Amino acid sequence: MTVKELFEKYCKKTEDNEYIVRGSCIKLCPATSDELEGFRKLCREFNVEQSVEEELACFVYDDMDHKYGIGFAGNKDFGEYDSVMEMLEVYLKEGYENGWNE
Repeated sequence: MTVKELFEKYCKKTEDNEYIVRGSCIKLCPATSDELEGFRKLCREFNVEQSVEEELACFVYDDMDHKYGIGFAGNKDFGEYDSVMEMLEVYLKEGYENGWNE
């Protein structure tokens, strides 16, 4: 399943083609080439593993435990996940089940 398919499955879409996620409107916009290169440069500067660099998307990655999480660095209150897709699905599904994505 792709990121877009997860959003389609769990989130209501607005007339402006944005997805309602936990009460906020989010538009899925691919990064530009320059943005991707800047991100990759930062990953190289901080010695981020290549596989992590490919998956990482603005959530939390704990390189000590090799787990992804939702929240802030060092905070595992929202769970730990083996992949970005697993984490994103749990995040979107919880919003869906609680009516926060409408």
